Amino acid sequence: MKGMLMIWLVLRIADASVNIDNKISIIFPGSPERSAMSDKVYYMYSTDKFVYNAAYTDLKIDLHTTSSSEQQDKIYAGFIKGALDAATNSKLLSQRDIHIKKHPGREITYIKRFDKSDNVKIVKRIILLNKRLYQFELWALNGQMDQSKLDKFFNSIKINE
Repeated sequence: MKGMLMIWLVLRIADASVNIDNKISIIFPGSPERSAMSDKVYYMYSTDKFVYNAAYTDLKIDLHTTSSSEQQDKIYAGFIKGALDAATNSKLLSQRDIHIKKHPGREITYIKRFDKSDNVKIVKRIILLNKRLYQFELWALNGQMDQSKLDKFFNSIKINE
């Protein structure tokens, strides 16, 4: 029993809670690298089989003053199209509406080519808050998604309101 407790403590210590900004946080299975380019900030952590990503992009509109579900649908559709167009040999497998707290978002699952693998499976969640579009991804580099890893990562998303 004592050994199991030590293993659990080591695993818990390895997790890294990251405040994406003052609105959203997420727990990675290790300490992610942070990078920024103009209006985009990325966090990435990778293992030999999985890549975990979280990012946000500042938008040019204020969703508080111009928001409508139709406008949000157009923004999500444009972002999803851009993500698929940017990926080599991408194929959309599924798309669905989601909610994180009370905020609507989208989840897509797709396959793309990455490096020498033709079968990278990606599950991506996106959500709009004010002038920011947040995205959270788990990549299965061998094409085999681990549902427990996916659930743990996505369920750790917290919106601070």
